[in-house]
Amino acid sequence: MSRRRRQRLRHIRRSRGERPELAHLKSKRALNKAAFRQRILDAACQLFQEHGFRETTMQAIAMVAGTGVATIYKHFQSKEDIFYELIVPEIDQCFDRAESIVANPPGDPVAALKRLLACYFDLGRNRLRKPLLSAFSVPGMAGAWNILDEVAEETDIHARQLVRNLLLAFQARGAIPRSLNVEQMATIVYSAFNQKYIEYLAHEDARKEPAIREVNQLITLLFTTWRTTPRMTTLRP
Repeated sequence: MSRRRRQRLRHIRRSRGERPELAHLKSKRALNKAAFRQRILDAACQLFQEHGFRETTMQAIAMVAGTGVATIYKHFQSKEDIFYELIVPEIDQCFDRAESIVANPPGDPVAALKRLLACYFDLGRNRLRKPLLSAFSVPGMAGAWNILDEVAEETDIHARQLVRNLLLAFQARGAIPRSLNVEQMATIVYSAFNQKYIEYLAHEDARKEPAIREVNQLITLLFTTWRTTPRMTTLRP
């Protein structure tokens, strides 16, 4: 075949685009890869729940997933990466809901705060469960898992910031007196919530409804105090 003929054939192939059968094959491979990756995540999630992060090995994950360790490493660089992929999507969904509340809050700051903080108790309604949540919810608890400590710290900072932003929005509307220090209010509210949230995570049999009620009672009590002291400019935790 002449050089010109080969060039002409290549031009025709490019102009026609990829053949349907090749496109179908690539699509099928992509689906198979995604399904296999999900199988690894499912196996890891099961083992993390049953044995904890530290006791779960890549070999155990490979065995439950029905594959070899080398194949696992083609999809994930480490056990931390697998854990990260399990927790981050749910955290993102939680913050999406929280941010929508801050953007369009109920008219009352107490009701808005209660709805906002209740979002965090929804973590774990899909794949996450308490043993995994407690592993990264408090910075430092993850030990040497630097990537998880980073997630815990970022989650904590962002949650505090959302509480602050919500209170600032209500202060701008006049629903919270300008004489009150919103920065300190946010710190007190979040600290009170976080203590109850950690207690909830620490007990496997604890239910979220009573924990949410306790948080709501604390918020109501705090705002009752603040509303009766409108001239207070400095709040002590």
